[in-house]
Amino acid sequence: MTVKLPKLDMCSFNGDKLRWHEFWDTFNTSVHSNKNISDIQKFNYLRGKLYGEAKSTISGLELSGDNYCISVKLLSERYGNEQELIDLHYNKIINIQSAYNSVQSLRTFLDTMERYLRSLEVLHQDINQDVFIAMIRAKLPENVLVQLEMLNGANNKWTLQSLRGRLKDYIVARERAEKKPNTNENKPKVNTGARETLVLDIRKTSMDQRQVSVQGEAYKENKEDLHLVKL
Repeated sequence: MTVKLPKLDMCSFNGDKLRWHEFWDTFNTSVHSNKNISDIQKFNYLRGKLYGEAKSTISGLELSGDNYCISVKLLSERYGNEQELIDLHYNKIINIQSAYNSVQSLRTFLDTMERYLRSLEVLHQDINQDVFIAMIRAKLPENVLVQLEMLNGANNKWTLQSLRGRLKDYIVARERAEKKPNTNENKPKVNTGARETLVLDIRKTSMDQRQVSVQGEAYKENKEDLHLVKL
């Protein structure tokens, strides 16, 4: 049975448990909670947005209204277990690669950390704990930590919010500094190479003048005022 449906712009899901909530929130808003769409149409939408492991989970179910409810239950049980998702996010934070002292590395580190912290907030986890502060500080280069301590003040206790904010400000400042145009780029270059040697082909032309070839250009040397005159 084929049901022709209007196209809906939604993300797809491949079985990555860390992406389940993002997928389901979008699908739930656009399709699942829409009373103007029948269950069989919802099932057709759902199947069209699944691939890989997730698609295999419901591959044995025929297209019908009753099977739509079954498919949602199967997917929710397999990918939507809240405690399992919480554990996965904690493990991801623990295993984030430490940052190097480069803008790109620091930006990648911050964006990755922010994604997992926000996901834990969605799962109703209290992230305002010292353990998260310790995790972040342990993964930052020493010279970056020194700069952050100076920004925060030696006697001020870190909170997760203040650490995230200071780190973000520090990275943005470095990004802006690196994008600043170099005003010296358009200045004429001065040859200061003391070791550079010019091969001079000097041919004596008279008692007062000599003809000199400097890198293919012909000049006359005037003995009286000691300068070269181009021919």
